[in-house]
Amino acid sequence: MKDRIANSPELSRRVPARGGVITSHGEEAINLRPTSALIFGAGKKLVRKPVAPRLRFLARSRGSGRSFTCNCLVWDEAMILTVDQVGASMPTMSAVPNPQLWYLASAGYPDSTQLASVRRRGIRGDDDRLAYFEWSIRPHNEMCPRDERVGRRSNEFIVCTEHDDRDDPASWAKANPALGYRITADHVAWELGSMPADAFNVERLGAGHWPTDEEGWIAVSEEQWNACETQVLGGTATPVCFAVDVTPDLTAACISVAWQRPSDGIIIVEIPQDCFRPGTAWVVPRLLELRRKWKPLGIAVPKTAPASALIDDAENHGIDLMKATASEEAQAFTLMITAIRDKQLGHLGPDEAPYLRSAVARAETRDIGDGMRGWSRKNTASDITPLTSATLAHWAFNRLRRNYNPLHSIG
Repeated sequence: MKDRIANSPELSRRVPARGGVITSHGEEAINLRPTSALIFGAGKKLVRKPVAPRLRFLARSRGSGRSFTCNCLVWDEAMILTVDQVGASMPTMSAVPNPQLWYLASAGYPDSTQLASVRRRGIRGDDDRLAYFEWSIRPHNEMCPRDERVGRRSNEFIVCTEHDDRDDPASWAKANPALGYRITADHVAWELGSMPADAFNVERLGAGHWPTDEEGWIAVSEEQWNACETQVLGGTATPVCFAVDVTPDLTAACISVAWQRPSDGIIIVEIPQDCFRPGTAWVVPRLLELRRKWKPLGIAVPKTAPASALIDDAENHGIDLMKATASEEAQAFTLMITAIRDKQLGHLGPDEAPYLRSAVARAETRDIGDGMRGWSRKNTASDITPLTSATLAHWAFNRLRRNYNPLHSIG
């Protein structure tokens, strides 16, 4: 700022020669000459008074900014701004009429908690006190289709057309309004070949690694899930498959069902009535009721998860179970993700299936075996049994429907 002022005659005239620029450690500031300004006087009347604006610079720490107030507070490099730092400085502006807070940042990091919170508000667009501007691409994800013969090598052979290619100049322009002015395409192309892929995505394309809130949409994007919302006219069609899962602490359980809509072949997953409840004692009796009514193709349960505690009781009541191994759970996960991506799975939307939506939004994943993945019951902060049971029901239905005999549902 000192250099900018020194190189600008217009700015230099506004800074007094003595006391204009303060460089003492901890007191860094730039004071301007007094100018006439309208302020609130007694009785909230507007009064014209000479005011000497000043610009102060504070090194960030946990308590920096405490007991210091201003009209406009700018947090630079906000991707490394902490909640504690905001908590120390933001309340001091509560008595200032019409204050402004500015966050200036590059793309976020996994620990950019404060900036991510502001970003979520901006993307939702439901806060008229917030102006939010972001220049970034919509990067490809692990669900995007790939073809090693067709796709671009720098995009890991991706052939998806719904997202932005990192090696496309159009993507560079989308994330960098200065391209063609202060930044040249040749330099960005050099960066593409010289920087690690992840660093290029974050620093040049604005594709950050944002921390998740309670609705993080990690494995499935909200857009993809919303695209699978559908209506069911005429009720559930046979055949069906059920699946049950239990929370890691055995405090709740969920039964899900999967069936195929005859009109278009879409597989619908849902939670039957009264099938997501606290405790586990109700599960086997409810499965017996559902079996009598629907004569399902099968009833799936994870073999290596907490729900396995129900296996003996269910089999003692004559219920045949499909006991899914860890590798089969990984297959079920892949099948579910693929069906969502290809819009071959349907759900009833947030009004009819709010628990399933919440589980999909919050679910995290885990490694299984050599390169396979599955839902993480233990590491997810909330209950995702609606999702894990729906995933197993979807997997069981796909596995058993090929051998379905329509006569089995008659009786």
